[in-house]
Amino acid sequence: MPTPVVHPHAPIPDLVPAEAVAPEVSEHEGHPAVRELRTTEVVVAWADLVDSGEFAQFTQHIDPSSGLVTIGLDSRSARHPTVPIGPTPAVVLSVAEDAGVVTVQTCQGWRPQVMKADGSPYVPSIDEAMLADITLSPLSQQEAAELATLGLEAPEYRVRHYRTLVGLPDCGAEGAVVQEFVGWRDVAPIGEYRQW
Repeated sequence: MPTPVVHPHAPIPDLVPAEAVAPEVSEHEGHPAVRELRTTEVVVAWADLVDSGEFAQFTQHIDPSSGLVTIGLDSRSARHPTVPIGPTPAVVLSVAEDAGVVTVQTCQGWRPQVMKADGSPYVPSIDEAMLADITLSPLSQQEAAELATLGLEAPEYRVRHYRTLVGLPDCGAEGAVVQEFVGWRDVAPIGEYRQW
């Protein structure tokens, strides 16, 4: 059995603004699955920004089988000409639990991005929000044991699946806050991203 790789904790900086949503749409923010979803979104954005998933929080919070399109899990992420400088803005519309599995429905806007080649701001040509269902569930005993072996605390939930709901009317993402990592330019390898 291969020896697990212990990656150091990444110094993920604060986000500005600090809160992911405006107070009037924060009804579900205290749910542990929503908190884990927010953490996962930050970790995914950080991995893409720094062009690496080799840090402890990535191992701790990301389920490799979740289908995430992110650096370290899917080569399509490396081919994108843009890179996020913050997590995806989203408003949580509902939280449904069934036998330990939690489905969080969100209305997502466009995450803040810059061009990998020169760091210039990227503005999408369309300005539509989309509905997405994100499934989370508790970690298995094996997953928790693997993290413990690496000296990492197991989160209460892991994101298991993202499903974009297409063919539906646009949702309203009003209240979602566009956040950026403080000092992202100091760590982004602008002009030197992998192309795979």
